[in-house]
Amino acid sequence: MLSEGWDATTVTHVVGLRPFGSQLLCEQVVGRALRRTSYVVDPETKRFSEETAQIFGVPFELIPFKVEGGKPQPPSPPANHVYADADKSEYEIEFPVVEGYQDPGIVRVVVNWDRVGEIVLNPETVPDDVLLKGLTTQDGSLIGYGPGAPTRVNLEAWRRDIREQQVAFDLAKVLTRKWKEDRGDGIPTHRLFPQMLEAATRFIETCVAPVGSRRKQDLAINPYFGKALAMLLNAMEVVDAGGASQERAVIAPGAAGVRSTRMVDFHTGKISTKRGAATSTRQCLIKVGRRRQANCWTFTLRCAPG
Repeated sequence: MLSEGWDATTVTHVVGLRPFGSQLLCEQVVGRALRRTSYVVDPETKRFSEETAQIFGVPFELIPFKVEGGKPQPPSPPANHVYADADKSEYEIEFPVVEGYQDPGIVRVVVNWDRVGEIVLNPETVPDDVLLKGLTTQDGSLIGYGPGAPTRVNLEAWRRDIREQQVAFDLAKVLTRKWKEDRGDGIPTHRLFPQMLEAATRFIETCVAPVGSRRKQDLAINPYFGKALAMLLNAMEVVDAGGASQERAVIAPGAAGVRSTRMVDFHTGKISTKRGAATSTRQCLIKVGRRRQANCWTFTLRCAPG
């Protein structure tokens, strides 16, 4: 569900496939399609060009019209055209497009346990006992009171039917599927699954810390299960009989497998720039890696005046 943390500028359609019971949620979902693709000002109209998005399944009646009361509109942000500086082509950086990894004939997977942290099962994250009752009608309207009795959901009854070995088996099954999706069929399933089961069992025994009324089988509940899955996959690698890594990157053949800083070419109104004293180039800080990661590279790019 796209509610927060989505900042793509290429979204043209949003389809709501769930009930909406709050104005805030509707605004968040619709806002995912309101990122402009271009900040170039039309020289004739002195305005941005029109951009539209198709919204389906989001109840707009929950979103009231906001009247600004005649307040003046803020000035449009400058449109910066960022592209590679042809005069500095000797500094061009080429890098491969890695589509995945494969393991040629390798059948052993190891876990670097130094990279695996601890998961704390805390009742404050996922409560043990909750009372559920519907807050919307069939048409999505909010109701404070209405028909239908509340339902009490308690984890004790669920725990009686779930064993730690079953959680380990389910975790190993998903690990095996994700591994083959990401890295191919280099390791046969009948050899890969036992290794995943061994890793999942050790993880539950040594890396899961229940708090209070929590039990280790609660790892099967999200978000715990998803965190365990990500932690194990990020710490796994394939080795040969001598313990050396044998992973090989899968790179698309030909020009499709290579990208370059020469290909940088886009418009933006949200770029931090610093103009040099004797040049017309600007230093642009471009973040790479995962969200909120501090690693970044600095490229010298040319920004056309907005």
